[in-house]
Order: sequence, then structure tokens, then C-alpha cells
Amino acid sequence: MSPASTRSRAIVAVTTLLLVACGPAAPGSPGPSPVSTRSQTGRPASGSAEIDFADVPFMRGNASRTTEVPGPGPVAPPVVAWDVPLDDEATLNPIIVDGLVLTGGPNTVVAIDARTGTVAWSRPIEGRLEGALGSAAGIAVAASSNLVTGLDVATGSIRWSISMETSMQRPEIVDGVAYLGTTDGLLAGLDIATGDIVWSWQGPSGVTLRADLVANGIVYASSTDGRLLTVSIADKTEGWSFEAPTIRINPSLEGDTIFASSAVGGADHSIAQVAAIDAATGKVRWRFAPPSGEQAIHGALHNGILIVTTRGDGAFGLRDAGASYEIAWHNPDLPLIDWTSVLAGDVIYVASRDEGEYALDAATGRTLWHTDDEGNVRAPLVSGGLLIVSRGPPGHVIAYGEPSRVAELPLASPTASTGPSDEPVAPNPLTIVRSFDPATTQVNVGERPLGPEGTQEVFGPDGNLYVIDIDAVISVLDPETGTRIRSWGGPGRGDGFFDGAHDIAVGPDGLVYAADAGNHRIQVFDASGKYIRQIGSFGTARGQFSAPTNVTFGPDGSLYVMDDQAITRFGPGGDVDWRVGGSTDRDLRFRTAYDMAVLPDGRILVAPDPGGSFLVLEPARGDVVGTWGPDDIGPSAEPAVAPDGRVWMFQYAPGRIDVFDAAGTRLGTVALEGPDAGFPQLYPTPVIGPNGHAYSFDATLGLVEMEVRLPPP
Repeated sequence: MSPASTRSRAIVAVTTLLLVACGPAAPGSPGPSPVSTRSQTGRPASGSAEIDFADVPFMRGNASRTTEVPGPGPVAPPVVAWDVPLDDEATLNPIIVDGLVLTGGPNTVVAIDARTGTVAWSRPIEGRLEGALGSAAGIAVAASSNLVTGLDVATGSIRWSISMETSMQRPEIVDGVAYLGTTDGLLAGLDIATGDIVWSWQGPSGVTLRADLVANGIVYASSTDGRLLTVSIADKTEGWSFEAPTIRINPSLEGDTIFASSAVGGADHSIAQVAAIDAATGKVRWRFAPPSGEQAIHGALHNGILIVTTRGDGAFGLRDAGASYEIAWHNPDLPLIDWTSVLAGDVIYVASRDEGEYALDAATGRTLWHTDDEGNVRAPLVSGGLLIVSRGPPGHVIAYGEPSRVAELPLASPTASTGPSDEPVAPNPLTIVRSFDPATTQVNVGERPLGPEGTQEVFGPDGNLYVIDIDAVISVLDPETGTRIRSWGGPGRGDGFFDGAHDIAVGPDGLVYAADAGNHRIQVFDASGKYIRQIGSFGTARGQFSAPTNVTFGPDGSLYVMDDQAITRFGPGGDVDWRVGGSTDRDLRFRTAYDMAVLPDGRILVAPDPGGSFLVLEPARGDVVGTWGPDDIGPSAEPAVAPDGRVWMFQYAPGRIDVFDAAGTRLGTVALEGPDAGFPQLYPTPVIGPNGHAYSFDATLGLVEMEVRLPPP
């Protein structure tokens, strides 16, 4: 991703903002000439103002689909604040929630920190994604071609998913229910907290429906046979309908009026129109058709003037006169527009298909400025002084702002070239010595897991290997023979049983600590497996947990627990010393915390789920004191610190194991996937035994013992 200082964008600007007071442009009047403007950005000085970003949780701005947003946006000619490349084409129009821009491509949702332009998380989604996400109550709902998924906005974790052949619309969320349409005429309402279907209505079979608008207890659904249907949520009765000779209708609600745009789609003649409809009766008050008949999309109603953009006739301002309309202004100079405009304050923002972004004066339609970027641009997003668009292929998400606004942003540092690297590939430091099959170890590791509920291991002070497996059973293995010495646990809620066993640690006193996520606790056992006590219970108070997933010890005997992306330190005496981070923390870096480890000097490493360098916390108060490691560490990294201070690390995508020195320099790499792979599918992160050998598991080989070939620390 590139900060503004690394790219130039040409901006076309009308001379001054006094143009707001001018009259409409004469039809056919020449447009302004381009002026190239290079962004001049830098990090803000210490104590610079906090950047506030208002939520825009839906495409078209809000649940009423009016396209009016809080803003503000750039009024003067902007520069590029940041530019984030996507791995594929951009198919999702951006929305913004809690400072995160949610967008993505056909199979991935991406969250970008609006202040810095850094990727906070990325989540693959089954099926094809189009349109946009919808969000409420910390959940973002993604409707792909065959799956509806509820994502945690802060972390990208999947809260729920349900199979459904959707119309790939952006969900309409009202009162905690996400309304969607399917390819077979079904309208469904899903509880956004659980994904359960709490409302449904079966419409015409074989017709694709979209739940485009929900207001006043009515679902307004467009169909591919050119109708806008109304259905009562309370009794599921069908009300009035509106027909247009097109394949799609886009409605919005302004007061007592439904404005409806009809998209041409695959039609073979000129039939596009915008209609004003009485919301109570369905009576059409007036219709507008652009001269060419090409697609016309309505936007916001500004001081009684409805904004309409078209594919072939520029932009119009239509004054709603009740039973009719008047053309208040017409700007014929806009190029082909596919997506709706956005209104912030007195400025209209429009993204053209191939000729950049435009800002218009809402009162007169005059062009204030435009960029000369190329690429298939989708619907614009405006918040926090920025105009944000997704475009491509190739996919990019780009933020524009006035130079003074961009200078206030704590932008990420410029990234190095993404071209081929001359850095030599780190050698594989592991050689297999022997393995002990699953029948010997009696440990069920299954296939390499796709999430944190997999096998975890640690050596105890007695020299034995303690393992918690996917059956929630703790086994104590003799590393010399691979045989199980003893075991305990299993699924359940009572003492000594687990509901989602995530991690295991052995304290300096030989007691065994296991993270029991589903039971909201850490369970403590002696080395024989006898239950001793539990730490924590369900809640948000100090020392309580939601779903603890990671547990480890510091060199002074302090216990560290990760829960909901927060880290709690329990001192050697058992008291809570501090708690930092969390999925709602203002520091967005904590919102993606995935795992942790403690270095021999007591510093805590925090691994972010999207990958990249780790955060470093000092142990006294948990303050962030820096970063550790290179920025190419893979997602969902699981670090483990060896007795010699080296950090071993399993990473999911692509599958590999790295080893670093305590300073964060990579010393070796074991490729588990890709063209360089040639090693067993090891999981979890190897741990180092008393003999200096590394131990991990493979689904077929069982426990694998490996010699480590690295220079002395």
C-alpha cells in the first residue's frame, strides 16, 4: 500500500469554492482543464487532533438508502491519502464502521484502518461477493452467492454462517435483523447476533428477489421481472407493487415518498427511469427518463432537489414539485456513471466508470473538481474528511482528502517495493530424527486445523511433553519413547473437562494451566492431572473472561491470558496486575491480536491475525513499546519461545514454520505448502525439549522429533 507521497493524482478543479453561489452550467459548456496535484503528506506532530470517522454502515449511506452521509468530504481538490492494493478485482462497495473500511473482492472481505491505510484483517468467504456488506451492533453481514456470514467487525472472525443462495445484495439491517433475498423468490430475515432465520416470506418462485429497503414495518423488495413488491413484516401480507420495464429497481425512502430508479441491465431498448411513488398507496406521482434512455440512478434529496446521475446524459437536479418535477440544473459533462452518488453537506460525490471521481455543488450541479484516475470505480464512501473508493481490476482501495486533512492522518510508513527480493531464502533448520505414530502417543491431532481449536503442546519442568488435543484431552508424553504416561480431560463443563480447549502451559511449579474457552476459565491441575482450581469466570470485570484462548508464563512466574484480543497479567501471587487491549480497544492494533509469547527478558510479543510485525509490550504495565519481526510474517501466527530465547512460529497462509532470534531476525524457514514444500504437515509450532530437539505433530506420522541446525545464539 502506498501513502500519498508515493503517488501522484491529477485533480481537475474549478477555480474557487465561490462556484457554489454560481448558477448552473450551460449545457455543453466546456469543462475545467486538468491540474496535476502531487500529495505532500507526512506523519502528524505529537499531539495532533484525533481523526473522527462517522459510521456509514450501508451502501447508499443508511437504512433508508437516501445516500446522504454525515461526512465531511473533501471540498477543495484532494490528494491521495492512502492506496491499498487488493489481491483480486474490487467487487464490494466500501462501508465504514468503527474507523474500519470494509470492502473486498469476489471471495474476500478486507478491513482497512481509515486513519492509516493499513489492513486490519482479511477474511476469505465461500462463494462470490458482490454489492456491499451491511453492519450493525459490531457485526458485518456478507451475502455471497451461496452463504450468508456474520463477521466480527473488529477482528474479522466468523460469528456465524448459513447456507443460502442469495441475490448477492447488500443486507438491509433493521432492529437487529438482516433482510435478504434469494434466487428462488424467498425473502428472509436473519438475527444478526446468531444467524437464525427469524422471518421469511415466499414470493414468486424462480424469480430473484432483493430486500432493498425496510421501513415502517414494510419490506420493499425488487425482483428480476421488473417489480417493486411491498410485504408487511407483521402479517406477511403483500401490499402495493410498482412495475417498470427493466430488470432491477433501486428504492429509497424520503419522508412519505419512495424514489425508485430502474436499471437497464440487459434490456435491448431505452427504458430507464426514476419514479416518485407515494409510500402509503403506491401511486406514482411522477416519472423522469433521461433523454438517451440509458441507466439513471437517483441519489439524495437536497433542499427539495433530487440528485440523478446517468450513464449517458450527465447529472440532473430534479426539484420535486409534488405531482411533477422540474429540472433545477443539468451538468452534461459527467462521463458514464454506473453507481449512485453520495451527498455530504452541500457536495455531491460521484465515481465514474473510467474517468475518475467528481465533486459537484449540490445547489447548482457545477463541477468543483475531479480526478483523472482510470479504472472501473464503484460507489464512493465519504467520512472523516476522506473520499474512499474501490476500483479495479486490478483491485485497489483509495482514499482522497484535502492536503490539510491528509497531513493530520497517522499514515503508515511507505512500503518497500513489492518486486522480487534479493534477500536469500532462510534455510530449513530441521531434520527429522524419528517419529512416534498416533497409536503410540494416543494423541488425536487430526488434520492440520484451520483455527485455534487444535493441538497445543509445551514441555514441563519435569522434561515431559504436555499436549492438549482436538478431543480436549490432556496427555503427558515421554519424549524419549513417545508413549503416553497419563491423560485426563475431555469435552464437558464440569471440573477437569473442557468446552473448546485452546492452549496449555506449565508453570515453574509444575502446575498445568489449560485455556477452557467455552467455559470462560483457566483450569489448573497438578502434574498427575488432579484438578486444583479455576481462574476466572464469565464476565467483564478484572480477572473474568469471555473466551480465553491463550495462556503462557513470564520469567518471573506471572501468568498471561489472552481473551477477546485482550491480555491480562496475573502476578506471581495470583492478583490481576493489568489488562490491556481487546476487540473494542481504541488502539486498532489490539483488535486483531491472535496469539502471544513472552521473551526471556519479560517482554510480551502480540501476534496480529492479518500478519505482519508483532507488537511488543513491556511487562510492568502492558504498554506498547515497539514492534518485533519483519512485516511479512503470515496471518494467524502462533509463536513459542524456546529456552535459548529463539522464537519458533507456525503460520497458516501459506503454511510454514519460521524461527527467529530474540531480536526478530529470521534464522530459518520450513515450507509446509507451495513449491518449496517437502516436509510433513507439522502442527502446532514446534517446542524445544531438554535435548535441544524440536517436537511437533503430523496427522500420519504422529509425534515428530527433529534435530535443530542453527548457529549458537
